[in-house]
Amino acid sequence: MKTQRICVVLTCVNVVAVSLTLLRPRQTAEARDIPNVLRAQALEIVDNHGRVRAEIKVLPAQPDLKLGDGTVGYPEAVQFRLISSQGAPNVKLVATEDGSG
Repeated sequence: MKTQRICVVLTCVNVVAVSLTLLRPRQTAEARDIPNVLRAQALEIVDNHGRVRAEIKVLPAQPDLKLGDGTVGYPEAVQFRLISSQGAPNVKLVATEDGSG
């Protein structure tokens, strides 16, 4: 008889716990207070070993740089690189004011 009472009490506790779980308002996984803009001069994504695997950064203008075609100067640029696990760039995109790069 004592075992039957324990089972009835545990069943009631389980019913109450399930009811509370089902009746609780649903919480969504979306973040609260999301900023509209992320501002930074560079962004790096690293792997589990701390190696940079992707980066976006603003490169300053280099007015004294001599280029291969004989011109001097390089404008400010934005660089995007995807880097392999061995550290070599797989993809490199550069955008400048005049479209060169």
